[in-house]
Amino acid sequence: MIQLFLLINYLSGVCGDIVEEYYQPHATPDNYVPIDNMVATIWAGAICSCVGLVCSHKNKTIKVVPCEDYDHNYEKKSYYKIEIINKDEIYKLKKDLDEMKKAIISHEKISLIAEKEKFIAENNISMEIPENIKYKFGKAPISFKQNGKYYHGVDPDFNASWNPSNYISCLWHYTNPATKLPHPRWDTHEIEGFCLDCSYCSDKNRKKRANFIYKCNGHE
Repeated sequence: MIQLFLLINYLSGVCGDIVEEYYQPHATPDNYVPIDNMVATIWAGAICSCVGLVCSHKNKTIKVVPCEDYDHNYEKKSYYKIEIINKDEIYKLKKDLDEMKKAIISHEKISLIAEKEKFIAENNISMEIPENIKYKFGKAPISFKQNGKYYHGVDPDFNASWNPSNYISCLWHYTNPATKLPHPRWDTHEIEGFCLDCSYCSDKNRKKRANFIYKCNGHE
């Protein structure tokens, strides 16, 4: 009996020392970037045959080396390993990359403006609305004129992270009166009278519960 008690006591101590192992996803090193990273690809490959000033910066700032590692699902993937050669040069590289980022953003804005101006011209759209027309067809202001008709809603000149081109002349009805209206020009808590000729957009409201989209049909 004493032997049995000692055995049970021993086994309890052994079980207490067992630590349950949990699955932990593999963490790819922070200085690894995907093999399709454009900047790393250009740095590692496209300018390998560079000469002069560009090559001197390439060789003394960072080193980009193709390698392999496992992603968080333990699947082997190809990466570029970024190694710092000269810390002092890194600060200049970061500054230069910031300048490039600003230039790219500026180019995007200019391209977007050009695209919108082309769209407006090709589709016979005018953004100039007479004051006596602006609120003639509802509580919402008229946004633009196209082919002799005036429209409420999102105008072709509007910029957003989502795609405004799919929502031109659309209006949003927010059913919760406490909700702040993101764009009062085409957002409302009361759709009645907001636009005197609009239609409920069934295709755009399939999964909506708190706000609903309508489309202005145009006014003459």
